[in-house]
Amino acid sequence: MFLNAIFNLFNKNKQSIEESTNTIERKPWNVVIKECYDKGLDFIYPIIKVIYSDDKAQRAVIMQKPDMLYTTTFQKLYPYNDDELRYLSVDLQGFWSTSEDNICGIFDKKENAENEIFSIPPFKYNRCIAWKDFTFSIDAEKLYWISGDDPDDFCLHGQVFVKIGEEIFEYDPTVSATGLYLLRTLTENHIINAGEHMLPCCGNWMIASEDLSSVDIGGCPNGIDWSVIHEGGKIKLVTEAGNVTYIEPDDYANEVYAFADKIEAFYKNCCEKNIAQTDEMSKNGYIAFWNEWHRRKIAN
Repeated sequence: MFLNAIFNLFNKNKQSIEESTNTIERKPWNVVIKECYDKGLDFIYPIIKVIYSDDKAQRAVIMQKPDMLYTTTFQKLYPYNDDELRYLSVDLQGFWSTSEDNICGIFDKKENAENEIFSIPPFKYNRCIAWKDFTFSIDAEKLYWISGDDPDDFCLHGQVFVKIGEEIFEYDPTVSATGLYLLRTLTENHIINAGEHMLPCCGNWMIASEDLSSVDIGGCPNGIDWSVIHEGGKIKLVTEAGNVTYIEPDDYANEVYAFADKIEAFYKNCCEKNIAQTDEMSKNGYIAFWNEWHRRKIAN
């Protein structure tokens, strides 16, 4: 009996020690809500507007499809449990997921989508709550190499969605070139149709500068373009249709960096490029491409 009591006490103390070392420090729910605000907005279609409930723990997302129709989805913020926080190694203690009563709709006008949202609790009486307008967004999906994961293919392609103001573009460009062109616009103006397209169809040759610090990318004359002009502390975007949109420099830079990071991560997750066995021009062009890419990312 005495030995059993000692054994049980030892196990109890051991369990108490293990629990204390694995204790998760929970943040107040209002702090979690604040930290998760505008996180997890990863959708296939460009986002037009995000409307939040009064407590910011629910949101309705309006997106625009390539056919110019609008669609909506509803999300709710959920807390991770202790086991999930212990083993997922996540910084945030909450995550956005589709609401149980999610109602997806298709609308011909943005205003109709908004009216539908404001007719549904918890948004019904909150027409003055905060929302975020996405005047510019760009994202790439379905990234691929022309011949599979080819060590001799230096140019990455993919499906790109762009939203500028009320216009939506969908195109399959050379996304590696697009990434570099976007990084350049963080400090330089880009004038529409005065050079390479922002979404170039091809980027099949690269010519390095003499010191390998920058690169010229060439291809066919096809693509989609727009102007990026630094004007009065704003970024001015002008589409081929002549529509003008202004965006805050920080918001613009965030979109550019997110796009560039996705492209760079895809390169790193694929096979190493065979620059040692290629011709001198291609080798130097590829080296100069990444030299300019990283220089512009660090400089900003």
